[in-house]
Amino acid sequence: MQTGGHVLVTTTLRPGAPAPLVRRTPLSLADGKALAQCSDEESEEAPPEALARVQQMIFADLGQPSDHGSKVLVVPDAVTWCMPWNELAPTGVKEISLTVSIAAAMRIPPPSPVEVPRVIGVFDEVDLRGSRKEVQTLQELAASGKIHFTRVYSLIELREALESSPYDVLTVSVHGTTGDGIEYRMLLPDGPSSPAGLLQLQLPPTVVLGCCWSGKSSEQPDTTAAAVSCLVAGASRVVGGLWAIDDELAGDLLACMYVRHFVSGMPLAQALRSAHLALGPEMRPGAAGLIVIGRS
Repeated sequence: MQTGGHVLVTTTLRPGAPAPLVRRTPLSLADGKALAQCSDEESEEAPPEALARVQQMIFADLGQPSDHGSKVLVVPDAVTWCMPWNELAPTGVKEISLTVSIAAAMRIPPPSPVEVPRVIGVFDEVDLRGSRKEVQTLQELAASGKIHFTRVYSLIELREALESSPYDVLTVSVHGTTGDGIEYRMLLPDGPSSPAGLLQLQLPPTVVLGCCWSGKSSEQPDTTAAAVSCLVAGASRVVGGLWAIDDELAGDLLACMYVRHFVSGMPLAQALRSAHLALGPEMRPGAAGLIVIGRS
């Protein structure tokens, strides 16, 4: 999907279709306004008619759920990357995820299924009540035998743990700063860390970055977002934040996602979307900034 020259270009490829459908939509003033209202953090205040207009422009050729198996992979450009995808996805879509390109998605190996997932995490429970909610849920899942759960409190401890034992999921629930590339920082308990800190780790297949702006698109062509950095470093899929998200709301959403993923066995992107749709209508716009990037 690309924007430019007052035109929105969408290419839709459905399973079994002989060729993709390419649609060029000239953007009226109303279309441009709706796209602006559905971008970044401003989308939390987008009126229903703007969401409906943008949904129709993007997913006009998607067809019925039987045409796509209720699973949608979106390849946005830099302009449309930060949109509330779980709010825009049509009814009947059970999971939606983002990727930087189809080739990149095909190169990423899918995570291997495991009987009892091994989860490791670093959390900021002092400042973030949502982080405390995540810890509580993961501890309860560990107590019930659904996961093995390990907590660490610094980047050094995290590196040592990942080097000494294999893990299936890494979750980082801390503050994130604005900016991308070398400017972005995750405020770990032992001090700020850039995405370069993650690139040096032996990352597990699944990474959950419950940090503001961790999944945003790169502002410059020679930089990369934190979530995409994790994919480069070996992860298969990353949950990232496209903009600043309320920490309590993020904690509620991710805790619900963990239960659906680890207990009900839902694929990660389906678990996140199901958790999103389970929120109250007034809460969903604020939670739509969290999305799965990479293999679902």
